[in-house]
Amino acid sequence: MVNACTNHETVDPNIENATISFAADVVPLLETYCYFVDQPNACHNVDFASGDFTTHAGTAERSASIANRITTGEAALIMPPSYSPGPFPMSAGEIDTILLWINEGALNN
Repeated sequence: MVNACTNHETVDPNIENATISFAADVVPLLETYCYFVDQPNACHNVDFASGDFTTHAGTAERSASIANRITTGEAALIMPPSYSPGPFPMSAGEIDTILLWINEGALNN
């Protein structure tokens, strides 16, 4: 079993039996790119119209939308947007981590 990405390293989504941890691998990415508590342009936290990613349930519920938005090249949909208070853009390894977690069933692990 492979546990990777805790340091935002690239994960090969083809690694057999790879397991991405929501708590250890995905939450740090969500904190960095998706929600910004106490920031002027706070996104994807409690009361955010297009999803609260501060909980597993809120994130898993929107997992199909997340996958679409982080993989599209269309400027209107790409996430995170360039105007977000966090860094931009996500690395390929970070995107792979989130996609692998989603493809594994968006588990609360």
